[in-house]
Amino acid sequence: KTLEENSIDIKPGTQLKRWLNFQFPFSLPLLEHCLKSENLLPDLKISTEYVRENIQSILQSVTVAYNKFTSIPSSSHMKGFIILKAIKNDISNLVMDEFHPFLFTQLENKPTKEFELFNIAIDHFFYEQSTQKIEVKSAQQEKSMLK
Repeated sequence: KTLEENSIDIKPGTQLKRWLNFQFPFSLPLLEHCLKSENLLPDLKISTEYVRENIQSILQSVTVAYNKFTSIPSSSHMKGFIILKAIKNDISNLVMDEFHPFLFTQLENKPTKEFELFNIAIDHFFYEQSTQKIEVKSAQQEKSMLK
């Protein structure tokens, strides 16, 4: 089936990026990045009419996603990025949230750690994640004891 044919089954309230995520094997962050590159709103709740009216831009964003997706295995020298987030909106208390082989558009304004190689970013993320979980749990216990 084509995208237009699949758009007939869109449920009310479905976001563009989530609908495309069911159509293709791409991650939500990659889809969101590619949709934004085509000036489409990834979180927009769509309809069959919207898909028909914007099919060229949607197909172009999917093509960009496909090209990025297929380039990952062949890029042995690809940089890696770990995205950080603040605990309870405290920017001085950052924890690792996710990792990616690209710095996606929607993540450009978030705190990040950049690594020379994606494999190093993955190793760092999982190594530090266990320590991070212990620190977060300890901080939560400390706060609950102070109450």
